[in-house]
Amino acid sequence: MGVCGSLALAVTAKTPAAGATGVARNTTVTATFNEPVVTLAMSMTDSSGHAVVGATSYDNATRTATFIPSAALAASATYVATVNGAMDANGNALSGPVTWSFTTAAAVAPAVVSESPTLNASNVPLNTTVTATNHGNPRPGNCGQRRGRSIETTSAKPANAAPASPSPSLWPVESACRSTRKCYSVAARPGAGSSTPVSGGPTGSGFGGPR
Repeated sequence: MGVCGSLALAVTAKTPAAGATGVARNTTVTATFNEPVVTLAMSMTDSSGHAVVGATSYDNATRTATFIPSAALAASATYVATVNGAMDANGNALSGPVTWSFTTAAAVAPAVVSESPTLNASNVPLNTTVTATNHGNPRPGNCGQRRGRSIETTSAKPANAAPASPSPSLWPVESACRSTRKCYSVAARPGAGSSTPVSGGPTGSGFGGPR
């Protein structure tokens, strides 16, 4: 039983805000109380009622509880956060569970934003390194595979390696241009196992070797 005349315990702030949309998939969830608490429970579920695995921490100085999911949330998904079992030092408890929902942002398709050599570059050294920078997070794939003369690429990585940099697969293809030089075209595409196409940028480019 709570102490008579003491402040009623309440949640005064929540993040993400109730009904928020476009929330980052790596978000944490917080609930701030109007006074310090000594016990609490915090949880999250998806739209199907499945519990989200994570850990809860509490900062007494800011009176804020934080739920940290153990993995990134799904894209374009609605989640429900719940705070219950909170009690202050006087034994005052929340009048009932506090729940709110929010929706995560849509997935961002990988898109090439820069490339080297640049489009239609000429007199490129035969040992040049071909690179493409991506603002998304493509899966690793087979990089530097081609038909014809070998070209080195900096994006090559084992097929089972975790994505460590925004570099998609590069596929240089040698083609006839002039009898005195070679021309190459390069196409970037997601690695093996990815269902998201590379889009929104120069997914193919061409350049010529030295005369």
